[in-house]
Amino acid sequence: MTEQVFHLRTNSPPETAVAVTRVCFGGEPGGYLSADHQQSPVSSWPSLLWRAKKDFHVEHGPDGKRGYISWSRSGEAAALLCVRHVESWTPRSLLAELCRIPFLTADINEWFNDWKRLPWERDDPMYIPDAGFGMGHNDHGFAVLFQGAGHDQVVSRRYLEHGPWLTRYGPNDTTMVQFFDERVDSKTAITQARPGHAYMGWSSPDLGGFFHVDVRWKDEAEVKYDPARKMLLAIVVDREPPPWELRAFRHLAISLRADPHRPVERCAYVFLDPAVGRRLVPALWIRGIETWVVDGDKELRVDEDFVPHFPKPAWVQTVLDREAQ
Repeated sequence: MTEQVFHLRTNSPPETAVAVTRVCFGGEPGGYLSADHQQSPVSSWPSLLWRAKKDFHVEHGPDGKRGYISWSRSGEAAALLCVRHVESWTPRSLLAELCRIPFLTADINEWFNDWKRLPWERDDPMYIPDAGFGMGHNDHGFAVLFQGAGHDQVVSRRYLEHGPWLTRYGPNDTTMVQFFDERVDSKTAITQARPGHAYMGWSSPDLGGFFHVDVRWKDEAEVKYDPARKMLLAIVVDREPPPWELRAFRHLAISLRADPHRPVERCAYVFLDPAVGRRLVPALWIRGIETWVVDGDKELRVDEDFVPHFPKPAWVQTVLDREAQ
């Protein structure tokens, strides 16, 4: 029996809890229920979920032996916790289940107790740096998922497709990012997971495509809005913008999509030095940002013929070959 732990950030914790109960536990709860720290009879399911103002807890099976669902309000970004015990699973079966549940972002925690996370454990060979979404999620482990509007929490869908991980797709506009081969041992899993964890994080200034609540554009470049093209333009003179700036600019563009005064459908960096612009095409393209350069008295787009080549780790092909057999 394996314990599975995942967090689901959602716009409606009660609705998601009902879906988790149906999909992951096969129906109505058969154990302890509580809302706002008050025990409730099973007959109050599921209405007690909508009545809960601070928290709810739902157990499945005698003494929660099959698992439980728990939620505690901690701002708008509160995530639902689900713990369950399963006989067996595969990444594809897990994706098939989770895509039937409404959520924005999700994390599937690691299953290795010997992984080290604390700062003073950095010299341990089993140390893996902290990386995660925050907002009620746990640190990255086996996989993360995005559904619908949750994709707007990363710089672009290209980033999810081409990152150093295995990308899977499911119904209901669901994307799963798998960080390591589920069949390897703990030490191998750490080696495989480290690059993807960093690339999917937000705390590193040089890596990370996820938008945390602290991501803000701070006028690092002159920004103009072109109403005819519904396009946000960052003008760069004599410098090379770092990755954290690209992430912040992309976040600004996404946040303005529905702006009533200047809706943004496209965003671009415009370089007065064409050499710098052409050199940064891959970094901009994968983040969903167009690349333009000033050549004489003309502005030219230089990324339209870009052919992406972001090599995947060898273990990704190993998994795909095994699943194809």
